[in-house]
Amino acid sequence: MINLKKALEIADMSMGKMGEVVGVSKSMISLIVSNKYSGEDKEKEIIEKLINLGYLTKENAAIEEKTIKQGFLRVNANIFIVTENTMKLDELSKDLLSPQMTLNSSIGVVYGHAGYGKSTAIQHFCALNSRAVYTLYMEGYSLPMMVRDIVNQLQGTPARGLDNNINLIRESCLVYRKLLVVDEADRLPIKNLEMLRNINEKCSLPVLLVGEHSLSSKMTSLPRLESRIRSKPLVFQPLSLQDISNFYQQACSIDITTNKKVLKRILQLCHGDFRVMVNDAHQILTVMNTNGISELNMAVIHAIDR
Repeated sequence: MINLKKALEIADMSMGKMGEVVGVSKSMISLIVSNKYSGEDKEKEIIEKLINLGYLTKENAAIEEKTIKQGFLRVNANIFIVTENTMKLDELSKDLLSPQMTLNSSIGVVYGHAGYGKSTAIQHFCALNSRAVYTLYMEGYSLPMMVRDIVNQLQGTPARGLDNNINLIRESCLVYRKLLVVDEADRLPIKNLEMLRNINEKCSLPVLLVGEHSLSSKMTSLPRLESRIRSKPLVFQPLSLQDISNFYQQACSIDITTNKKVLKRILQLCHGDFRVMVNDAHQILTVMNTNGISELNMAVIHAIDR
């Protein structure tokens, strides 16, 4: 079966239109197309819906399936690995979205070093929750540009004028509570952070700010904003041995749960960084495939040791 990127081309549809047709968010379509969403079944489900609704035919949706040589190991990039960090992030995000929780303190803060998986984790949450919208701060965004982007993610069509767009944000939150996620928020100018606080208050829109450690110092310099933070900021921690074990088992089909020496060395090599750990896994599997090795042991680790 074709992938969703090809389906968009064949059906001549925008991501927003496709999401509307099949009943999922534009964010989910975007994440699947960019290979940042871990649900292969969800991609097949969407394509099957498009076939049933007549936007695709079975003939133009069918392609020869790729086969993988028996015994060949690979890192499955489509698997989302639940870690201790992602569980805490999901809990905070669901709390901000819950209609039972107060809007008086409805700003969440998540920060941590680059590479710890913050963006992947929150993008995954937004893909699974249609009322959570994701936006990435782009360097040089003016206030009107930032607000237009928020409107675009919430309901699709920005208006002219800052006040009109803020009214659109407020109207989009009247029936159901929504959550605005702003990634790379540590790069936001102070005036943009102040605008997000105003939107949070005026539009009853919970906001989750995600960034690196400098975000914390910016928040403390804005007492009005800091006073609206829900509980303590969530700080992403380095990977644990259990996180690494789960990754190799789920993404690489290799069980190293009981091999503490290998686990500890993998953790040392990546310094707790999720992105580095994934890159190392590709190298490890390449060594294993090249040498016909089926067991991940210290000899394999030494081959990629830096």
